[in-house]
Amino acid sequence: MLHSPPSYSPMFEYVDCNLCGANDYRVLYPSTIDETSAGALSYFRQSDPNNLNCRIVVCNRCGLAYSNPREKQELLNDVYRSVEDEEYLKQRSWKEASYRWNLARLERHVAGGRLLDFGCGHGFFLSLLGDRWDGYGVEPARAAARYASEIIGQNVYCGFLDEHNFDTGTFDAVTMFHVLEHVANPKGELGRINGLLKPGGYVYLEVPDLGSVLSRWRKRRWWYIMRFHTYYFTRSSLLRIVRAAGFELVDVHRPVKTWSVAYLTRKATAFVPRLAVAERVLAPSRLGAVNVNVNLRDILGVIARKERPSYGGAG
Repeated sequence: MLHSPPSYSPMFEYVDCNLCGANDYRVLYPSTIDETSAGALSYFRQSDPNNLNCRIVVCNRCGLAYSNPREKQELLNDVYRSVEDEEYLKQRSWKEASYRWNLARLERHVAGGRLLDFGCGHGFFLSLLGDRWDGYGVEPARAAARYASEIIGQNVYCGFLDEHNFDTGTFDAVTMFHVLEHVANPKGELGRINGLLKPGGYVYLEVPDLGSVLSRWRKRRWWYIMRFHTYYFTRSSLLRIVRAAGFELVDVHRPVKTWSVAYLTRKATAFVPRLAVAERVLAPSRLGAVNVNVNLRDILGVIARKERPSYGGAG
């Protein structure tokens, strides 16, 4: 049904569907947050439980799911600039293992060239690029961008994609690992990326899959229902938005991820509190530091080739 928004905190805003522009949705999951927590940094760190959510709706016309209402874009941008997560640095070994899998997958399609990692965090993926790649990063979090630049030594620009004047047709590949679900305007960001790519260049996206078996089983208690996610993609809605931005799909897959035993237990404790004892035992132990490869099939990876210019996509 079409909606006339009820009153809500002035720090929040209602938005139309980013894919089809409709204001016709149904509520998938009600909000579990306190409106006074708007912009609280503790809800935007990966290492926090994040088992809260804004109200999540599904567009009745195209099926895209998104948070509505949500914090205003200016507030969200300020949060992402300010957030710091020192726990993230302790996770480097297993994050790099996951990124090696991603890099090998990308190199099936493009063997090298100039690459931009959008939402590059602390620069872990960029640090794995070999001599065939000329890597650059864009990261809004000031602390993470500074670490990537000064400690790891990568070419990383602090800010958002539209704040940096890269030339049109600059890159052979753009990567976005668990970024598209955070942005305020996914269709617009993909349009910008299209413009930054050379003809025939590739974009590599990775996002949680709302249509997965685990998501449908766990419902609101699925671990990717998070406070800081603004969009929730299914295979259908993700492929539609990628095509709408002028890309041709070449590789849709379920990425293999690597996590430490301690991290897996910690995240599970947020949903199964009785695991707290196991978490305390595992955290300082050798077993807790062991990395394991997992494919729960609730993440989507998409590699797509620039097929045509995306006119007006960055609006």
